[in-house]
Amino acid sequence: FPSHDNSIIFEDARNIEALRDYVKSMGYQRDPSLTYGAEEWRKPGVPGANTFSIYYDPKTRQATLSIFL
Repeated sequence: FPSHDNSIIFEDARNIEALRDYVKSMGYQRDPSLTYGAEEWRKPGVPGANTFSIYYDPKTRQATLSIFL
């Protein structure tokens, strides 16, 4: 997974439900059309809104929350 300047990395994460809940609480929805490892989250009806990405590696238990400005 590529690193980004606007990322937070969580070590020893058991799952990413809390990160999903956080992004949902700001009005974002998961983009179901993407099929690679990271989840992309977009704000519906706001084309210029930032995009969030959530990536989880179950082997290392590392979760990454990134924002694309």
